Amino acid sequence: MSLVGALLTIMNAVFWALYSIYFKKLGNNNGLIVVSNMFIIGSLILAVMGGILVDGLRTFTGIEWVPGFVSNLLGTSVIGGVVLFLVWYLLVNTVGVANSTPYIFTVPALTLALNYFIMGIQPTLPEIIGSAIMFMGIYLASI
Repeated sequence: MSLVGALLTIMNAVFWALYSIYFKKLGNNNGLIVVSNMFIIGSLILAVMGGILVDGLRTFTGIEWVPGFVSNLLGTSVIGGVVLFLVWYLLVNTVGVANSTPYIFTVPALTLALNYFIMGIQPTLPEIIGSAIMFMGIYLASI
């Protein structure tokens, strides 16, 4: 594991904790509207950071808007962003945060499975071992 990857993982955990605390303070507001606004603000921040850190406007103007790119972008944003977020939101409201949050960690393993079934990409041994450890952690957290 690289130092950058480890630092990003730690930063992710810190921001997730801050988000959870902030979200609880907004408990009287409509949660779907609050989280949707956070998605919009986060997307704008990511776009600005991408423009600053990657390659300026050339990053955005260099995109070739071919049908394959557009369909992948829509699939990722609509299915991966909107639909899965709504499923997670409904789970949190139905079974609670403690019971639904561990399943967020299934995303990497499900991505491996979809890569295999849709694109024929074989998962590597470390990916399989990591997925097994992740599922064991979810199981242990749920008992």
